[in-house]
Amino acid sequence: MSNSNVLTRTLEVTRGTLFVHVALVGAVCLGLYGYFLFGAISNGGEIGRMQTEIREQSSRLGELEAEYMALKKTLSIEEAYELGFVSATQPTYLASEQNTTVAVNR
Repeated sequence: MSNSNVLTRTLEVTRGTLFVHVALVGAVCLGLYGYFLFGAISNGGEIGRMQTEIREQSSRLGELEAEYMALKKTLSIEEAYELGFVSATQPTYLASEQNTTVAVNR
């Protein structure tokens, strides 16, 4: 075999291998594109469902707040004592120099 035949055969093998590699990379890119496109479409549907749920929960919260306010107006201190309310004998106050929120669990 001469050098030109070896070079030609090597170029043919290299072109074939190159084509296979480019085809594989293209297939992987198409697969990833499809995967991410499907994910975006799924997330879009999920966002719509979540927005509906948020609206329903906000509506329910408004109803509960209105019910609470109505009940709050009907309760008197005398009824509270009858239901078991006990006044604090020694109230505890917390002070802070900074504007922070403080919670005490007892």
